[in-house]
Amino acid sequence: MQKTFYEIKVRCLNEKEAEDVLKPLNLGAPKISHVTGTYLKSDSPNTEKIYEVDDEVFYTVVESTPSGFLMTKKGITQAEKEDHLKKREIDKIMRKERRIWMVGELEVATDTVEGLEGIFIEVSGPREESLKSFFLKLGINESRFLTKPYNKFLQ
Repeated sequence: MQKTFYEIKVRCLNEKEAEDVLKPLNLGAPKISHVTGTYLKSDSPNTEKIYEVDDEVFYTVVESTPSGFLMTKKGITQAEKEDHLKKREIDKIMRKERRIWMVGELEVATDTVEGLEGIFIEVSGPREESLKSFFLKLGINESRFLTKPYNKFLQ
């Protein structure tokens, strides 16, 4: 099944700043996941990646928007993953630990990405405007929104 959603992310200097930003939400205990993103080389302006979360594998196309990203994600089998990797050259591999909470229809996550400074807060959901509004209520304006995927930050 294919799923399309929006995502906006911001970078915090450290874990304390991320905790302070999210504190008003009283989120409780998170679900913790370990994620590997294998970014594929492409001539397209969109980013393509194989995304592994715990035991699940997804093929994801990431399209940049003025505020963040439009993501199209489809679950795939291990065999389909191997087929993609045989046909395509790998750009970068990203590993992260992700803490996840649900706030209504929004997924709120903090990411600690190997090789990158800071903690990233990502919010995803069906409507971009609701994500912008969510961050504004937390005191974060659009100037802090990141519009490049992680592979563009990794060396």
